[in-house]
Amino acid sequence: MGLGQLHPPGADAAGTRRFGPVPRRAVSRLPPLRTRVGIIIRSTVSDAQMVSALGINTPLVSLGVFGSGSALAALAGVIAAPFVQADLSMGVGILVDLFVVIVIGGFGSLLGALLAALMIGELQSFGILWFPEFAMVFEFLLMAAVLILRPQGLFGEKG
Repeated sequence: MGLGQLHPPGADAAGTRRFGPVPRRAVSRLPPLRTRVGIIIRSTVSDAQMVSALGINTPLVSLGVFGSGSALAALAGVIAAPFVQADLSMGVGILVDLFVVIVIGGFGSLLGALLAALMIGELQSFGILWFPEFAMVFEFLLMAAVLILRPQGLFGEKG
């Protein structure tokens, strides 16, 4: 380390982080699974009547989740607007990918959606690299294979 060089904690001399984005993202996924608020939200989604019988205001929980999701979407729009042309149809391009991720991961499974999103991202990257003309086809082939082998998705429940 020479004079005038500062490295942030967790970075090596090249300035790269020792721990990539995956552990940080995994830690950010823990609150919905382990905290009291996360358990209340997931329980409200599963069985609102039972949670309401336990004395929790389920309309307020639903309103809070919707409001925080809307705030995050607005923040994403504000961040993306300088880089991408902002118009009313800017989210349409990702809807197909979202549908495929939900079907592959299984309805209601956060872990399945995370794994499916990683699989689709890798499949698109390698598809564009090796077969650019057929890159979009590979995700539908994967979806067809998952639906044939496991109709409820990777982590979905039967029924």
